[in-house]
Amino acid sequence: MTGTHSIITPAIMYWGTPVALITTSNEDGTANIGPISSVWWLGHRCLLGLASGSQTTLNLFRTKQCVINLPSADMAHYINPIAKTTGTPTVPPGKKNRGYTHCKDKFSASGLTQQPSDLVQPPRISECPVQMEAEVTNSMDLMQDVPDRKGLLIAIEVKILRTHVRNDLRMEGYENRIDPDRWRPLIMSFQEFYGLAPEKAAESSLGTIDEERYRVITRSNVVKQEGDMDTFDTMDTDICPDGDSRTEREMVVKLMVAHFTAVVAFCNWQSLRNEKLDTIEPILFLLSPLIVVAQTALGVIIINLSFVYDIALSPKSFHIHLETYARRWNTLFGKKPSPPWRTPTGSRQSRFGSAWIRLGRATAIFATLFQFAATVFLYQRRKNRHGWDALTVLDHRTFELSVGGAAVSLLSLALLLKLPGFGYMPETMYIPEYKPDPAVIFCRGDSRRCPSWYQILYASDIGSATSAATWLAVRRDL
Repeated sequence: MTGTHSIITPAIMYWGTPVALITTSNEDGTANIGPISSVWWLGHRCLLGLASGSQTTLNLFRTKQCVINLPSADMAHYINPIAKTTGTPTVPPGKKNRGYTHCKDKFSASGLTQQPSDLVQPPRISECPVQMEAEVTNSMDLMQDVPDRKGLLIAIEVKILRTHVRNDLRMEGYENRIDPDRWRPLIMSFQEFYGLAPEKAAESSLGTIDEERYRVITRSNVVKQEGDMDTFDTMDTDICPDGDSRTEREMVVKLMVAHFTAVVAFCNWQSLRNEKLDTIEPILFLLSPLIVVAQTALGVIIINLSFVYDIALSPKSFHIHLETYARRWNTLFGKKPSPPWRTPTGSRQSRFGSAWIRLGRATAIFATLFQFAATVFLYQRRKNRHGWDALTVLDHRTFELSVGGAAVSLLSLALLLKLPGFGYMPETMYIPEYKPDPAVIFCRGDSRRCPSWYQILYASDIGSATSAATWLAVRRDL
C-alpha cells in the first residue's frame, strides 16, 4: 500500500522491550534496584542502556557486578512505586523535572524481597521468575558524534554468570530450555506496561532449530550449576578434548620455567666462582635472571596475601574471591591484560597500566636473553681454558636450558613487537575449511582444533614475570 506512512520524530523509541530490574550494591553495602527497559541479549551477553549518572551505572562501574531480574506481566504493581525514583542522593535536574524523587531503600518502597546470589554480591529479587547474575565486561558511550551529549547515555555489556528460573517456566523433557508458552514477561512500550498474547502469533521456522546448536556461540565459561561449565557437547567434532584442564597444566609448566631460570642462575654462579672473574662480572651475569625470579616470587606472595585478606574481609563472597584469585594467577603467568573499562565520565582506565605491562614483558624477555649471553660466555670460556672433556653434565644442561630460553624469548619479542604472523588475533569460530598461517599455528595453536584457546599465553602482564621462556608460546599441545 502507498500513502499510509508519514514522517514523525518521536521523543522516545520504546517500541516494546522487556522490563528488567537491575540490582546492584551501593557503597554502604545496601542494595539498589534500577528499573530499565533498554536491555537485550545476544548469546550469554547482555547490553544494558543506562544514564551515565544513575546510581545503577555508578554501582556497576565500581563493583562490576549486578543481577538482571525479569518480572512477569502481573508484577507491574511492584514497579510503579519505584519507577520515578532514583538511588542518587541528589536528584539530577533532568529526572527532577520529570517528577523523580530520591529513594534509599527501594526494596521496602516496592515490597520486593531480597534473595542471596550465588556468585555476585548484589541480591536477586525473589518475586522475579528469571534472575541472571552477571559481571561487567565492557562499556561504550552513546551519541559520540554529538559533542554536547556524548557520555550522557552509556551501553554496558555484561556476561551472564548464572541463570535462575522458576521451575514452572522450564520446558518439560529438557534440562536447559524455557517454555515460551509459559513465560510472560512484562513489556514496556512507550512508557506503558503490556504483556505477551497468550498464544503464538504464528508458527516460526526458526523454532525447528534445536536451541543447543547455538551453544558454540554462547560458550563463555558460563556457570550452569555448581562446578559445571558450559560445554561443546553439540559440536560434531570434539575440538577441545582437554577442556579446562589446560589452565592448570599451563600454570605448572610456567612454574617449571621459573624454576629452571633459578637453576641456570645458580649454575652460572658456581661457574663464576670457579673462574674467579672480576667482582662486577658475576653481578652483571646474575642480576637480570635473579630479578625475573624475584618478580615472580613477589607476585605469588601478593596474590596469596590478597586472597586471604579478601576472604577475611567478606567471607560470604568466597566464590567471587576464588574467581578473582584464579584470574590473578592467569595474569601473573601469562594471559593478556583485560580490556580497559570506560568510566562514567568517558575516560578509559586499564586495570593494569599498559606501560608497566610492556616493561614487565621486556624485562622477562631481555633478562632471559642476557642469561643466554652469560651462559654462552662462560661455556666458551670454560671450554677454551680446560678443553671439551672438562665440561660436566651440569655445564651442558645449563647451556641447553639457556638456549631454550633464548629461543622462546625471541618468539616473545616477535609477539611483543607484533611482527607479521605474530600480531594479536582474537578468538575465531570453528571453521574446518579455515587454514591459519603456519607461523600462527606454530606460536598460537590451531583454531580449528580448539578455538577457545586460540590466544597466546606467555610473559607476565603485570610486571611480575616468569622467565620469558614460556614454552606454551611454541607448544600449545603440552
